[in-house]
Amino acid sequence: MAIVTALCVLVLLLCGPLVDGQDLEIPDWKAMVKKLNELQNVVNIQRDQISLLETRNKMTDMEELHYLRDTVNNQNKRISMLEKRYQDLENIVTTQAKKIARQTELGDEKSTQISELQNRKSICEKRNRSIHSRLTKLIKFMKGRKDTMATFHSEDNAKKQMKSLIRKGRQLLPDTGASSVDTNAAAFYAYLSKDFISPGGHNILTFDTVITNKGNAYHPTSGTFIAPRSGLYVFTWTIRMFGESHHSTELLVNNNVAGVTHFNSANLVDGSVSGIVVVHVNQGDGVLLKTAASFNAGSINSDHNGRSSFAGWALM
Repeated sequence: MAIVTALCVLVLLLCGPLVDGQDLEIPDWKAMVKKLNELQNVVNIQRDQISLLETRNKMTDMEELHYLRDTVNNQNKRISMLEKRYQDLENIVTTQAKKIARQTELGDEKSTQISELQNRKSICEKRNRSIHSRLTKLIKFMKGRKDTMATFHSEDNAKKQMKSLIRKGRQLLPDTGASSVDTNAAAFYAYLSKDFISPGGHNILTFDTVITNKGNAYHPTSGTFIAPRSGLYVFTWTIRMFGESHHSTELLVNNNVAGVTHFNSANLVDGSVSGIVVVHVNQGDGVLLKTAASFNAGSINSDHNGRSSFAGWALM
């Protein structure tokens, strides 16, 4: 606009009145018009360039603003993802710490169990040596009794005579202190004084701690009750186990199975199983408990936390 104004002033000067009364030379109007048109074109070109530069600056600012805004949004999204990942990792670390603490506790428990099993192993080895010694003596005794077996003419007769010998032998076992057996009353209760380590199958359970022995018919050395008279009797027993043990037990009346129990303490369960039998028993018949032929593993437990026990009494 300043250039246009200057041109207008120049035209007025050229077209103005005479200075000091003197005539000026008449200008070349065509040349002047041509020159003005050229100047106007230059002005238009400059104006277009200025508009273009202003537009470009505005577009550049908008593009930069959009870019910065997109960058900020992307950074916010990444920060949110990183925060979530951090929280997930923190949860994983907390869970792993709890698992490590639990595994440490289990390791301590396993160490205690291993020590206990080692002690039981030592007891079992001592018991096995004792059993082996007794078995050797029994074999020698049986060899000395071979002459008596010639009297057994059949298998059934041999079983009957063997039962009779066993029953007579039980009657000769020491009692709990009384000098005679009361045939008019019979009741007993006894329990294991300690754990029975790995009894296996066909093993008689000798409940050695006697609390009640009315009639003096229960013999703790052999774990056998000898009926003082014929009649109806009630017998009950409880077997406790824990850890990985499982056992089946049988109540035998004169070597005949009258009752059976089974308990499996898998998954470190500590519990017990009880059985009760009402049965007729003849005078002189032996009643005892033993482990069954199969389904036996581990130990039978008896301590201040729970007793394995055996009891019975005459009903009529």
